[in-house]
Amino acid sequence: MFTKIVSLKQVSGILVLLSVFIGVVSCASDTGSQSVAKSEEAPVVKGTRGYIDERYKPAPPYNGPQRTGDVVYADYCATCHDRTTQGAPLPDDDIEWANRLKKGQPTLVKHVMEGYKELMPEKGGCRNCSDQEVLLAIDYIYKSSKIKLEKPFASK
Repeated sequence: MFTKIVSLKQVSGILVLLSVFIGVVSCASDTGSQSVAKSEEAPVVKGTRGYIDERYKPAPPYNGPQRTGDVVYADYCATCHDRTTQGAPLPDDDIEWANRLKKGQPTLVKHVMEGYKELMPEKGGCRNCSDQEVLLAIDYIYKSSKIKLEKPFASK
């Protein structure tokens, strides 16, 4: 009986070693599929850096009626401010918006208009928004946060 147990252990050990060997060999000899994958890769275009390149191109003109704060927010600001992945405060985050307002409205407006620490693009990414439209978007965010402003950012 002892010899049967030993032989079963030996067989199972051999099977384990064999399966490891097959796995290593199959991973190492995958050159055929790599050559196919390389031929199907998209060409790399020189100078393609995404957002960094885009932000310095002239904005496409906008000739429509003045956009409201909620429209500008939905089309541009919400990209970062409706998610927490970018670190941007959500519209209803009263504490974060109050902290930003402590620095004063002129400072907040400057950060929005000029961008802030490579985190927030100029005008929140709305390069063809008028200053008034961006200010309306800031007012919209502060109304969403329930923070009382002494005066609105946008002139009426």
